[in-house]
Amino acid sequence: MSNQRAAFEKQMTPIQGKAVWTRKDMEDDTSWKFQLSDAMRADIHENLMRVDVENIVFKDLKAEGFPMPGLAAELAAMKDSLVKGGGVTLVSGLEVDR
Repeated sequence: MSNQRAAFEKQMTPIQGKAVWTRKDMEDDTSWKFQLSDAMRADIHENLMRVDVENIVFKDLKAEGFPMPGLAAELAAMKDSLVKGGGVTLVSGLEVDR
């Protein structure tokens, strides 16, 4: 079998796992939806204010310099949902006007 044929057949293999979902699946499963609490929003706001005051450039931001202990578990769950789940995450409660 040629390399081209093998590559084509690999592409034609059905996708399986949690990354395969329908609208109904997503409506029935809320594990991909995250609601930020007041404390989580405060963590984000506090860090963004510090970034602004200290004039930190985006490319220089590092996780260790952006502590959000109240949000750490939620961020880990979001990452898990994206990487190991359906590849979609909805975050509600961000204050875009703030």
